[in-house]
Amino acid sequence: MELRERQRAPAPARELAKNARWTAEYLPLTRPHLVRQDNGSSRGDRPGRAGVNRQHLRVPQLSHQAGAAKQWIDLFTGSLKVREKYSKIVGLWTTDAGQPNEVCHIWAYSDLNARAAARAASAKDPGWQEFMKSSTGLLDEMHSTIMLPAAHSR
Repeated sequence: MELRERQRAPAPARELAKNARWTAEYLPLTRPHLVRQDNGSSRGDRPGRAGVNRQHLRVPQLSHQAGAAKQWIDLFTGSLKVREKYSKIVGLWTTDAGQPNEVCHIWAYSDLNARAAARAASAKDPGWQEFMKSSTGLLDEMHSTIMLPAAHSR
């Protein structure tokens, strides 16, 4: 059984529940601040297509004010030429189900160091800074997930 499976197993086998620091120190501090928890995982260690072995899924939850999603998408797509100087977008879509006003976009990287370098470089770009300044007020939340390709995804 893998470590995560042992840690999260149903009681009484749950190792995490037996950890005194977890139950006496961590949980009492975090529970009052917990509004929602989403868990996800991905597995795989084989390189993906064309040397891409990491993808970064970003899911902005946009404000519920009228027109916020369209306004954000227009700003985002208008800034893609600037952002794609640093890494390539793999996909961009809005959701039909799930949270309202949600947009998903995926970026491809050869590894996590390439992701960090691309994000650092784009953050310094005046064109991308303008997008960030213009769009930040339209966001309520941003969710970010690093995805690794599964063995069957080649």
